This record gives sequence, C-alpha cells and structure tokens, in this order.
Amino acid sequence: MRGEKEKDIAKWLKISESSVTVTWKRYRDTGYFELTPYPGRDPIMSAEKFEELKLFVAQNPDATLDEIIEALSLPIQKSRLSVLLIKAGLSKNTSPKRTAT
Repeated sequence: MRGEKEKDIAKWLKISESSVTVTWKRYRDTGYFELTPYPGRDPIMSAEKFEELKLFVAQNPDATLDEIIEALSLPIQKSRLSVLLIKAGLSKNTSPKRTAT
C-alpha cells in the first residue's frame, strides 16, 4: 500500500474491508496475493449417484420420495430430494392425487 486506508481500497474495489485486511495479511505472511479457494459445501451426492437417481425415477415413475430414498440408500431428506428432482426435470408430487368432482 502507498498509504491508502483499507476502507478506501475496499470502497474503490467494491469489496468488503475485511477482504482487503485478509488479503494484505496473506501478502505479509506469504508474499503472495493469491486467493485460496472457498471450500463451499460438499455435494449432496456424486454425479454417478445422481445419474443412478435419474435412471431409477425414469424406470419407476410412481415411486414415492420415501421409496426412492430407501431403494438408493440416499442420506438425504425428502425435501432436498424433491428439489434435486425438480432441478433435473423429474418433479415428484408428494401429495395424493385428487380427482375432480
């Protein structure tokens, strides 16, 4: 830095002041500005397991969410499975079908 305050740098770069602080600390400690990757969450299931899920649903279109979870031994809640199926275009209706009266 050439005397600029971290607050001014953050405003200029449109990032948080803490990001500037962490970056300068990293530079002082290591001599590098390179960012470390943000780990994020681990995926709920592997790509292979997701393909297995899609195949199972295609072959068993009437299977309930509970049946899918049990058949594939998925460590997942019904609500999360429902979201995954919707994203895959394989929406499952969890409520009983109503007939028109």
